[in-house]
Amino acid sequence: MYTAQLATRRLTGRIWPALGLCIGVSAVSLALAGHSPGLDQVLIIALVNLIMVVGLSVFVGNSGVVSFGQVSFMAIGAYICGMFTIPQIAKGVIIPNAPAVFQNTTLATTVAVLLGGAVAAIVAYIVSIPLMRLTGIGASIGTLALLLIVHTFFANWKPGSSGGGNLTRVPTDTNVNMMLGWALIAIIVAFLYQQTRFGLRVRAAREDEVAARAVGINVARERRLAFTLSALMFGIAGGLYGHSVGSFSANDFFLSVTFITLAMLVFGGSRSLFGAVAGTAAISAVSYVIEQWQGGGDVLGLSISLPAGTRELVVAAVLILVLLLRPDGITGGRELPRPRNGPFRRPRLGPVASVPPTTAASTQSRPVQHS
Repeated sequence: MYTAQLATRRLTGRIWPALGLCIGVSAVSLALAGHSPGLDQVLIIALVNLIMVVGLSVFVGNSGVVSFGQVSFMAIGAYICGMFTIPQIAKGVIIPNAPAVFQNTTLATTVAVLLGGAVAAIVAYIVSIPLMRLTGIGASIGTLALLLIVHTFFANWKPGSSGGGNLTRVPTDTNVNMMLGWALIAIIVAFLYQQTRFGLRVRAAREDEVAARAVGINVARERRLAFTLSALMFGIAGGLYGHSVGSFSANDFFLSVTFITLAMLVFGGSRSLFGAVAGTAAISAVSYVIEQWQGGGDVLGLSISLPAGTRELVVAAVLILVLLLRPDGITGGRELPRPRNGPFRRPRLGPVASVPPTTAASTQSRPVQHS
């Protein structure tokens, strides 16, 4: 009986970093949902951000390479998914200049979201072939160039009569439960990737690239896999974002989103999944409060009027303080600790059996008999 309980607790201990986060995210989301449509919309966007930050941690956290280009895959996923789900009757007006496959095909939201993520992953794999050969600041600048290229493409693309990559009439059929499900899947996938040999290899290259190459690790290939998986999550997040807001443009997938997602990851701690979730929760809460005050609203009975742009200034200031005082983020790069009490507590070993005196005496060395 004791052995079975010990084995169960050891198993829960191994999966606790993901299990605990799933429990926490579910509890907070379900507790906040249903109070008002406005709060539900804020919660939906926060869960989209969570998917993106978890996806960012898959590449940035495991590889150590700072990427400014992941939001470009969010844009790809949003446009692919949006054009496939616009009502058929409206496609001739909304996207008359889009390729025929989008005008003649209408997909369910879930299928379109997955398809958008898959296209984003394919594009990421192709561009990662040259990008992942770069190291250090060169790789980061390369991802920034990718963001600029994708943004320029969508900003100058005219699917309809309006420019700027404006896409409207995307069905707003998301809800908190749906977004929560996608967020939990993202957490589980990121955790499973960390536990695989692929995650171990890319983290080994993060710690010492020269040593990793010396033991036979193909650093470019391992980073390419992490980059592609991260892009898949961003593409899915983009499709979900489009179905959350109903209309968007190319400017919705540019520097502002890039900055806020990186800030969330760095604030929480880029080297742990716990840091990605904690950073997203903290920055989302601060952003919500400041946005309410910018609009002249009140939070918990406190009414303050703040000028526009305060949110960005506060987030930037908090990020600088974290970088100075806690470079590894508020979690210190550690995963979610196990509770000390309850069914998920760390197993305790039973008392060590005492050695009987007779056994102890029999183990003493005997004098050698000489003939």
